[in-house]
Amino acid sequence: MASFLNSSSYGIASITPTLTSKFYTLPNPSSFYPHGSDRGKLAKDALELVRCDYGDVTNAYGHVLFCFPRQQWGFDGFSEGKQVWLNGTVSGWMLSHEMGHQYGLWHAHRWAPANSSNPTDPNGKTLEYGDCFDMMGQGNKGKDYNPFEKGRLGWMPPEKIQEITQSGTYRVYRFDNPRGLEFPLLGISFTSPSGKRYQLSYRYNLVNARGGATVKWVGTFDSTLVNAYPPGGCGSQSILIPGKTILDNGLSITTVGLGGTDPDRWVDVRVNFP
Repeated sequence: MASFLNSSSYGIASITPTLTSKFYTLPNPSSFYPHGSDRGKLAKDALELVRCDYGDVTNAYGHVLFCFPRQQWGFDGFSEGKQVWLNGTVSGWMLSHEMGHQYGLWHAHRWAPANSSNPTDPNGKTLEYGDCFDMMGQGNKGKDYNPFEKGRLGWMPPEKIQEITQSGTYRVYRFDNPRGLEFPLLGISFTSPSGKRYQLSYRYNLVNARGGATVKWVGTFDSTLVNAYPPGGCGSQSILIPGKTILDNGLSITTVGLGGTDPDRWVDVRVNFP
């Protein structure tokens, strides 16, 4: 997790973890903590046990993570305040996803239109965790936070996401590389006539994402992936490949090319305003 966060933040985020040297057994059986709402009881008992070896860790550390054998609590990971509960599942993705919540990030969604021939159909619904490419979406390895999220965390300078108001072709470089801040442009943002805020970017680390541009709607706190080929699930069909166009009330977005060599891969995107 520490290595991932350092890479994802372009060297800005630094975490020094301390792992307890022994496994602690709580004073009560699992039946004493039967519900997810009882996680406070578990934290209280665990902190008391740890105190004798590490002192008051809630004040000594920026974040406290509790890992315990799986309980029937209805979640794998949960973040609240400066504490994280890992319910029987420990993985690089889970740790990094919950740390995203610790930093203040929301889940990354995907839009499911009612009209399967129109990716931007307003009559649809938001799928929680639906963005399979994003660290704050569906769980799997190889993910990264998106540029909108990195901007919220202060890892990506505003000038790396260009605000556009004129039609044109724009070259966007991959953001999922530790050297990403060396590249000229990592995304473009604009508002459609429908009022939707768009952000276009390019992922390369994930094979299913490198075939074209990633198109998102962004709000104040969260982002929503726009599927280029609804109603398919999340995967390569979600990416705007060369020659494919997304329309929104007279606005058009078309990927026109891919290129570059490692590490500075890029995508060219044509945006036409009405």
